[in-house]
Amino acid sequence: AAGAAVAAPMAAAAAAAAAAGEGTSVASEVEDEDVFTAQELRLEREVEQVLSELEATDAAVMALRAHLENATDDAERARTELAQLKGVAENWERAAAEGRREL
Repeated sequence: AAGAAVAAPMAAAAAAAAAAGEGTSVASEVEDEDVFTAQELRLEREVEQVLSELEATDAAVMALRAHLENATDDAERARTELAQLKGVAENWERAAAEGRREL
């Protein structure tokens, strides 16, 4: 938007310069300004796209971290439960062996 505001006065200046015989250098500056503005707009769109992709990637990373934390908690619970079950199985085996001896 700022480039368009600058381009109009520069075009008028180029026309005045051309009438005064200075022509090509100012006119080419106006064209360069238009091209540069188009490049700026393209780069701005690219930057916005990359930032949007970065935000999406950041959200995905956060979701994956939360998933990893949940999976880690689940694995720890499973290890604890497995240790308890092993203890119960050992106690059962001891009790069964004692019962066989008593018989």
